[in-house]
Amino acid sequence: MTAVNRDEEQYLNQIREIMNNGKRRTDRTGTGTISIFGMQSRYSLRNGVVPLLTTKRVYWKGIWRHFGAAYKGPDANYEGKGVDQLADVIHQIRTNPDSRRIILSAWNPSGKLNMSKNLKLMALPPCHTLCQFFVQDGELSCQLYQR
Repeated sequence: MTAVNRDEEQYLNQIREIMNNGKRRTDRTGTGTISIFGMQSRYSLRNGVVPLLTTKRVYWKGIWRHFGAAYKGPDANYEGKGVDQLADVIHQIRTNPDSRRIILSAWNPSGKLNMSKNLKLMALPPCHTLCQFFVQDGELSCQLYQR
């Protein structure tokens, strides 16, 4: 079994676990979800392998609708609240790899806004909320928290 197949099998096992043991929850859309809090997956990106799932239906038009759109860059005017977090992550990895603060947040990280106002500034709160990077023995790991 290849790494890609193990990744796919891991995903399918989690779906089975959720369907068999998950709890129904209401949500803002009225559709609801079945969920288990805190499930984790591990994927290796070594050897040029990217864990693409082939059994999951994907809304490709939604993914690619902004492809080729003009990127304004981190210096664009966001009312003075812009922060180039990616540049900081790269800088920290290079200059302070032992830091426990190598974090990238998809939530508005300005810190000056209260949560209710922060949520109003976003079309939707991002599913991919936080990434933390960890360097050990010259190897980079990343943990992604997704809601």
